[in-house]
Amino acid sequence: MGRLPAGFFLSVRVLSRLFRRLFLEALLRAHHDGQLRFFGEHTELTDSGSFAQWLAPLRKDRGWSTPSARLRAQAVLEYLSATPTEWPSQPAPRRL
Repeated sequence: MGRLPAGFFLSVRVLSRLFRRLFLEALLRAHHDGQLRFFGEHTELTDSGSFAQWLAPLRKDRGWSTPSARLRAQAVLEYLSATPTEWPSQPAPRRL
């Protein structure tokens, strides 16, 4: 991994891989908790083994992309240093 452009905290590659992992873990949790419903030709995905097999290629797919924007490193560090009770339950509105 080369140098990051000025003003970037993490590379797009790192963010994409993190997003992919967190997204797939959330899908597995939702499936395990019975929060997903499948209809028509996808009803076999209600089985946890079939669902895991269906997700497996997505774990290796390198075609995921995560939108990124310049973030001030200080703002990111302030957000990450907040205690869990201070974390917003919903995303904060975007400031332009």
